[in-house]
Amino acid sequence: MEMMADESLVWQGRPSPRAMVSYYAKWILLGLVPVVGAVAFSWQQAWGALASAVIIAMALITGWLRRIATLYTITDRRIVIRNGILSRREHEAHIDRVQNVNLSQSLFDRLFGVGSLDFDTAGTEDADFTFAGIADPGALRARVSEEYVRRTRPTGS
Repeated sequence: MEMMADESLVWQGRPSPRAMVSYYAKWILLGLVPVVGAVAFSWQQAWGALASAVIIAMALITGWLRRIATLYTITDRRIVIRNGILSRREHEAHIDRVQNVNLSQSLFDRLFGVGSLDFDTAGTEDADFTFAGIADPGALRARVSEEYVRRTRPTGS
């Protein structure tokens, strides 16, 4: 993302690795099914182990790619979500169009100190401006609020 003239970066980041823990746990457990099945039903254990290793490796690679392919940016003028490595998709909204910033955390998110920030923008129902899986979402929400107050406060007062 290229910055405009006189635009300053407020925050930039990717989903936290901690946000991927439940994803990895689910796929590792599912990945162990072939090896457990091979042992329990006296199948060839080597094939069960190979299938499990392939499933777990694919889950780890997919999770890593999903995380690094997402970049969230907040400047003093706009919010941007960029997804993709080979092909790319960007959502952008002017910061003045943000009406609400909603924080959500599941039980596991709270345990791992991650969550999601959903930016409601004026006049657009089609774009989803959600920063999913970010570390310390409460601090980021406070930072966005401070930037909004700084930007809207009259200078020289």
